[in-house]
This record gives sequence, structure tokens and C-alpha cells, in this order.
Amino acid sequence: MPETAIAYDSVNHVIGMGPMHGRLYAFDPNLGSWTASKIDALGDRSTVFHCMDFDTVDGVYVFIADDFSTWAYKPASQTVQ
Repeated sequence: MPETAIAYDSVNHVIGMGPMHGRLYAFDPNLGSWTASKIDALGDRSTVFHCMDFDTVDGVYVFIADDFSTWAYKPASQTVQ
């Protein structure tokens, strides 16, 4: 079963969750809405060990996938779509 990781994106002011099955989910507390972003290169992988953080310098989510590879993902726009 995939594990869920959560990190605050201080650049776009959203809460990132996942990745689960190759998708990163984001909650925008200002709008009260969820969006999902498919990460094509990730395939159907998910996070392990609840390991994800947001790097404010490069504006990327950093996480460990279930094949134990390390990933960095930068949302394409101001909100994850």
C-alpha cells in the first residue's frame, strides 16, 4: 500500500501530498480546492517512509519513491495542476 507524505510549498502557498500512483496532489487553503499533477517520468510509483519535503531555494518537492530512488519535482505553474 502506498504511503502519503505531506509538505508545505512556501513558494506557491499550497500543501503538497503524495506522490501516490504517479500523481502529486495539492491543497490550496486560500481557495479551499484540490488539484492533481501527473508526473509522467514517475510512472505509477508512490512515496515511501512518508518522506517528502519542499526545497524553498529551488522550489521543488524532494521525495523518495517506492523503488528507493530520490526525486525532485517542480510544479509547472503557480498552483499544481
